[in-house]
Amino acid sequence: MKHHWLPELTATALLVVTAVFQAQAAPIPKLYNTGVDDNGAPLPNATADPHYRLIESADPAYPGPDTFTLEGGWPVAPAGPWIAESAVSRWIAPWARQSTGNAPGSYTFRTTFDLTGFDPAKAKITGKWTSDNSGVDIVLNDVPLGISQPGNFGAFSDFTIESGFVAGVNTLDFLVFNAGDTVNPIGLRVEMIGTVEVAGEPPRIITAPVGGTYIAGDNVSLSVVADGTPPLSYQWKRNGTDVPGANGTTLALDAITVAQGGDYTVVVRNNVSEITSPVAKVTVLEPIPGLFNTGVDNSGFILFDGSEDPHYKLVANPDDPAVTVPVVQDSTVFPIVGGPWVANSDTSVWIGPRFETSAAAGGDYVYELEVDLTGFDPASALIMGFWATDNTATLLVNDAPTAVANAGNFDTLSSFRLEGIFFAGKNRLQFKVNNASAGYTGLRVQGLRGGARRGTVGDAPRIITQPTGGLLLTGESLDLTVVADGARPLNFQWHKNGAALSGKTEARLTLANVTRADAGDYSVTVSNFAGTTNSAVATVTVLERVPGVFNTGVDDTGAVLADGAVDPHYKLVVNATNPDSQDAIVHDSLVFPIVAGPWVANTDKSKWIAPLLDSGGASGGDYAYRTTFDLTGFDPATVVLMGNWATDNLGTDIKLNGASTGLQNGNQFSAYTAFTLTTGFQAGVNTLEFHLNNADAVTGYTGLRVDNLRIGGLPPGGVAPSLAIQRSGNNVVVSWPVSATGYKLFGSPALGPATAWTEVNLPPTPNGDRLTVTITPTGAQQLYRLQK
Repeated sequence: MKHHWLPELTATALLVVTAVFQAQAAPIPKLYNTGVDDNGAPLPNATADPHYRLIESADPAYPGPDTFTLEGGWPVAPAGPWIAESAVSRWIAPWARQSTGNAPGSYTFRTTFDLTGFDPAKAKITGKWTSDNSGVDIVLNDVPLGISQPGNFGAFSDFTIESGFVAGVNTLDFLVFNAGDTVNPIGLRVEMIGTVEVAGEPPRIITAPVGGTYIAGDNVSLSVVADGTPPLSYQWKRNGTDVPGANGTTLALDAITVAQGGDYTVVVRNNVSEITSPVAKVTVLEPIPGLFNTGVDNSGFILFDGSEDPHYKLVANPDDPAVTVPVVQDSTVFPIVGGPWVANSDTSVWIGPRFETSAAAGGDYVYELEVDLTGFDPASALIMGFWATDNTATLLVNDAPTAVANAGNFDTLSSFRLEGIFFAGKNRLQFKVNNASAGYTGLRVQGLRGGARRGTVGDAPRIITQPTGGLLLTGESLDLTVVADGARPLNFQWHKNGAALSGKTEARLTLANVTRADAGDYSVTVSNFAGTTNSAVATVTVLERVPGVFNTGVDDTGAVLADGAVDPHYKLVVNATNPDSQDAIVHDSLVFPIVAGPWVANTDKSKWIAPLLDSGGASGGDYAYRTTFDLTGFDPATVVLMGNWATDNLGTDIKLNGASTGLQNGNQFSAYTAFTLTTGFQAGVNTLEFHLNNADAVTGYTGLRVDNLRIGGLPPGGVAPSLAIQRSGNNVVVSWPVSATGYKLFGSPALGPATAWTEVNLPPTPNGDRLTVTITPTGAQQLYRLQK
């Protein structure tokens, strides 16, 4: 274990304080319910409401402007049908005696409130109203709001008003229609509250503009969301200079050019102050020529069925190695017509090794497109697009894997993006498509485009793809590979734990038939006449292989069993077909669903097992297959279990020693699902159970496939001890377990390929269950590790 020491060992928490303007919310002044006084208390019966005026009346005898609370009794509950009055509001009407009423027709009740000194854009009213008869509308400042209610005078209807307010005095009208042919009751009841923010709020950025990397010709839109006391004004800037005419919340850069790249900001102002948004960096790249979708000519027009694709090459073709040019597939038949493949378009079509691929061989097909970056800086290159494949696929650049994969989603186009992995000059974009078994296969690429800056990256070496370590079991192999660019020739020197490896001077370092001695931190130095660069560290962990671990359908030597044989390593401990039998049978490999079916094909490493030779007659329900392994001689805390499984139908769980791991197999039978277990192991014999469900209502196919099952661990005492470090005054105390016998403490001021580790000549002191060394540090930093 390695630990840094820095002169200042105290942990410093960086407290970031963000200023947020708190809106000063307040009630809207002089906004009253119906039938209350200036203090909000209910008015007496038959009293003029001081806050509501009648500005429209259908009754010549009561033209307004006064409105009144009612006399007691009918039509207000409990005497009548109108909703009962309360401590916060009362009914009002053109006159108090609504037991008689008023003439039918339209009536408008108006109240006013004053927003002087407040921000009208931040005003809001929520409330409820009812009337006799219908509430036709609510009108704010002479603008109808479209808020109505049916005149259900026995209940309230809610309303909310969030816009239309103005500075100063506002008018709020409630329009009521009194139905009927003769005089009858009319009334209005309103309960509402309003809030508003004090004027003078400075602008603030709610959502800042976001930049990105674009290709010349793209339409780019930058936008900002801001608030504050209106009016707000906007001025967009590029590299600190005003963009003429760019004064809105959105800046549209249609058909953007390289010259329009830069750092964009927007200044938001009001009468209080101004604020500038964070920078949105817009990078614009020159288009890369020679990028073509599948199945098109040099002008981008789609080719006829059966035509050879002029841009893609089949550099790997298990169907017929002599065929090196893919062809446009027959678009008139399955699986393009009446099948699951995403339909062809007018910009790309499916290509494959044959015109019609129903009998194409299984295996890996590699479709290659050459991309020439001559004249471009490869470090800036970006290529993106969409692809669909049958079946799974990976994307490589110049034979180096990328992180881009396609799960075999042939019914949709999935996006991909590649950057930072290209060479100067010519590059190879490689679509590696796996055909899981004999049958349909193909590739579809659409929307392929890319860009880069003009220029060169220079002569100094540049690492494009870093070496990647991993977890291995003894006897396995691993290639550590670096992909680098720069002036040729490039020189390589691999290192392990900082020490140069003699004779290891290629871009690839092969660790074959590894032992525990091969574990360590690997790196590579790349150099040429113009300079030197070091790769990232690739950590390789090696565990001892646990014996007696088997895939499904194999014998004690790992050779596959004959169809119908009983698997000696897996037992059916839950068997919906025959609860009395624990025999797991190697499935018939000559029939559906293995032949001409969806199950992942058998190999010489594993086969499908099931409750029957032909599981078409297996009962629906739950199944569990158990295998065992023995960890005697291993430390359970160090054990790692890895493998792949496929199931028909859902794999519902993997249980280790009876405990659920929560792992499921959603891929089911057409592809493997990888699994890894690192906890839950015990000394001695362990059990591993694969649980699955046969979803068929009565009978139907079911089975289990386990492949590449591997278990590794270390013997007791084989775990590298943990090294702890802490500060004690001006000293550093380094400690490790007393049980870690034979280890010595070494130190180094730096970490790298040329690191020199020096033993710390201070004797360790026992302190409980740990050995401690107290060090007075010198220098800028120091690293420590234990080694034998």
